[in-house]
Amino acid sequence: MRADCLTLIVIFGSLLRGCTLLIDTGLRRSPTRADIARENLVDIETSAYPQWQVQHPGESCPSLAELGAYRRDPSLADPWGNTYDVFCSRSGLVARSVGEDGQASTPDDIWSDR
Repeated sequence: MRADCLTLIVIFGSLLRGCTLLIDTGLRRSPTRADIARENLVDIETSAYPQWQVQHPGESCPSLAELGAYRRDPSLADPWGNTYDVFCSRSGLVARSVGEDGQASTPDDIWSDR
């Protein structure tokens, strides 16, 4: 009897794990173009730029092409085909995608620091 109960508990536990997996994977959404752009911008600012700085001490601001060599995805374009922009200041580098409309300084612009 004890073995039967243990077997039922194991089977029930396996079923619950399977249901949880189905529910978990069913609720995940695919990343949007904006999500992908934001991820790329953060990579430019927080990964590519610091690596570039180490290799170029004393230099001020890299071009986007220079940063491409330090990126996991060397693409210089956002998911809509627009080239990313980089801006340097005393506090560091910020990257921008002009977003879906392709126009700078509009509400759909995506920034690495926001």
